[in-house]
Amino acid sequence: MVGKDKFRTFLEQAPDAFFAHDAQGNFTDVNRSACLSLGYTQKELLALNVLDIEQGFDRSSAQVLWDQIKPGETLRFRGTHRRKDGSLFPVEVHATAQVHEGEKTLFSQVRDITERLHTASQLERQTRFYEALSQINQAIVRMREESELFPLVCRMAVEHGGMQMAWIGQARGNAVVPVASWGAGRERLDGFSVSLQAGKDSECEMTATAWRERQRVVINDARDDPEASRWRDSANRFGWVSAAAFPVLRRGKTYAVLTVCHSQPCAFDETLTGLFDEVLDDIAFALDAFEREAERKRAMDTVKAQNDFLRAILEAEPECVKVVAPNGKLIHMNPAGLAMLEVDSVQEIQQRGLLDFIPQPHRSAFSEFHQSVCAGGSGSFEFPLIGKKGTHRWLETHATPLRNPKGEVTAMLGVTRDITEKKHASELIWRQANFDLLTELPNRNMFYDLLNHEIRRAQREETLVAVLFIDLDRFKEVNDTLGHQMGDLLLMEAARRIASCVRKSDTVARLGGDEFTVILPQLRSTNHVEKVAQVIIDRLAEPFALAPSKGAVHVSASVGITLYPNDATEVELLLSNADQAMYAAKGAGRNCFSFFTRSLQEKAQTKLKLINDLRAALRANQFQMHFQPVVDLATGRIQKAESLLRWQHPERGPIHPAEFIPVAEETGLIVELGDWAFREASRWASRWAQQRPGFQVSVNMSPAQFRHQGSVLGSWMDHLHTLGITGRNIVIEITESLLLEADQAVNHQLGGFRDARIEVAIDDFGTGYSSLSYINRFPIDYLKIDQSFVHDLTPGSQHHALSKAIIVMGHELGLKVIAEGIETDDQRSMLRHAGCDYGQGYLFSRPVSPEIFEAHVFG
Repeated sequence: MVGKDKFRTFLEQAPDAFFAHDAQGNFTDVNRSACLSLGYTQKELLALNVLDIEQGFDRSSAQVLWDQIKPGETLRFRGTHRRKDGSLFPVEVHATAQVHEGEKTLFSQVRDITERLHTASQLERQTRFYEALSQINQAIVRMREESELFPLVCRMAVEHGGMQMAWIGQARGNAVVPVASWGAGRERLDGFSVSLQAGKDSECEMTATAWRERQRVVINDARDDPEASRWRDSANRFGWVSAAAFPVLRRGKTYAVLTVCHSQPCAFDETLTGLFDEVLDDIAFALDAFEREAERKRAMDTVKAQNDFLRAILEAEPECVKVVAPNGKLIHMNPAGLAMLEVDSVQEIQQRGLLDFIPQPHRSAFSEFHQSVCAGGSGSFEFPLIGKKGTHRWLETHATPLRNPKGEVTAMLGVTRDITEKKHASELIWRQANFDLLTELPNRNMFYDLLNHEIRRAQREETLVAVLFIDLDRFKEVNDTLGHQMGDLLLMEAARRIASCVRKSDTVARLGGDEFTVILPQLRSTNHVEKVAQVIIDRLAEPFALAPSKGAVHVSASVGITLYPNDATEVELLLSNADQAMYAAKGAGRNCFSFFTRSLQEKAQTKLKLINDLRAALRANQFQMHFQPVVDLATGRIQKAESLLRWQHPERGPIHPAEFIPVAEETGLIVELGDWAFREASRWASRWAQQRPGFQVSVNMSPAQFRHQGSVLGSWMDHLHTLGITGRNIVIEITESLLLEADQAVNHQLGGFRDARIEVAIDDFGTGYSSLSYINRFPIDYLKIDQSFVHDLTPGSQHHALSKAIIVMGHELGLKVIAEGIETDDQRSMLRHAGCDYGQGYLFSRPVSPEIFEAHVFG
């Protein structure tokens, strides 16, 4: 009687539902968990039949199940149970037939698997989302334009991220309009716009709010959320149930908004919620396992009949349950555990030994865990296992000691589950976060971690660490001419070659694009560093045979080298130093290496100060325009003027344009600076045009201004109109290099100048890779002979012949010719006799302030 009471207590405290029913399906016994799971009292539940709770079961299928299970056999299947309130939930059933008191009885252990299915669904969704991120990152390396990226993001969000529809919008005036979209209902976006004005009843207010407030906005269920009332019809038609808008920020301002729709409500949860749920599931699982095993052991020690009954329950357990003696010998393992080890019996494991299934590096850790439990402890442990057939698995064991009535530990009870999929998912996420998917080298994140580790070791061992920054020369040309696929093949081969040049203890990483880094630790001198750098350069200079039809591809490498602790002690500074040294190597002709020096650091600091001073100069009006007259060589009359930018620094005094213009072009400040120069030159052109109609002022325009997104022509023409002059009073001066690399945008802007009656001159003509073809292709009005030809101009000289050839060619093409740098009467005479139209130089006047120019020309 005492044994039955203890077994009853165990049964009532078990977390899983237990049912017993007869041949007619009538319940003969149920435990407390069964009542709680279905919402019935025990009395109500015992009055029911199995058909009352099993969804999709009928009398014939129940009879088939009854006949199919023989006494002592177990059948496992999944089904759906119906609660008292009518709600349904998925279950996993382990049904065992036993002869009890002379009658066949079916005992069923039922587990609610709602959470397990939810976890599997969530993991699948996370995996698909990480796949989308992987696809996008790979693409960015190859992409050069925003127009490619936005559609890809939308497509990846739908095809791999599980979204129904995704679109990206940007501001056009006071509204957000779609610039890219993908998925169900994207046609709804044709002609669509979202007002950015607060208070406007916009159809997609969540997008406008995300833009204005610079934070994400989430609608969990469009079916009943008032914010979704304006687009609910579209949501119903295209299956949009939940939605979210995420602002894309640049320099603290909203640049675009990504709006996505999902087919499920509340789809946009926090990732941490899932992690905490998993932790709670693990704790609950361990506690359940401890209680089940303790109850089972106590029941086995009291009544043999009840022991047989508990053994049947144990054999039906879907997780591996094992009992291991203190000496490590396996005492018992259920069928689920035998299946994991791919063996047929416990005896087979006992003959080989349990440790034989665990890889050698993990055996000692497993033994220590087993000993700690047998010493009275408890806990969990993760370890790999190799089955008899060679299947590799990762397992997680929750273990507790089993004690006899005297309290002595007699064995270890372990409940083990297969976590292989979870482990692989975690490893995949970790690898995607730390390794480059194309070359399989460590990425920037891993590089930083590894370099920090080597720095700490070098501090302890008082050794050197070298950092090499490698940039492939002319890689962009390969990408542009042969395509991104060939570019990727070259990067993979380059990674392999670099890795073959270093030791196993060294690190090769890819930071992105065509940039690689190498960490050389535990050095005593720099001799080894130089040898490695030269070997890498030589290997990368060898031809790349990427495809038989493409022929050999040639690139080279520029390598920058810095040392810890000689040059810096922090990761960021070391990488910056190596980057500066790499650019020094490029400046030295490429295909070589350069060590970081203090002069490079000083040069970088000087450049940074110049950039900051440039920004301040624009705000403080430190720039001035000077003008140099352009003379009609036939009449000697000043017909034009070239405007030249001057910077009067408050501390350094005048700074030459050759020093600050390249920096302004590199930083993009040239756009604002060039706009100021145009407006200032136009202001004086307007003043002088009143005194001499048709008088022209030329303005130099940098190639960087042409490449800047958006044309300035419209605002410039408005400015000229305000000043009361036309485009005929302005000449834009450009360089040959712009035309040689001209794309459709450049051609469009030059055409705009032509339509506005603004003439265009090619400055420094003859110094670049001159080609007659581009002169015919573009609307050009003037050629300016570079002053290097004029400076050495003597009768019968080569420069004299070249100058005459340029003049004749220009006239044949219908162009006017201007000679720069005229300093002597002889030079002016020779150019005038050669037919040159205009001239400028110190012979006539140096560049002077507008007031002096005006007094000289119009006074």
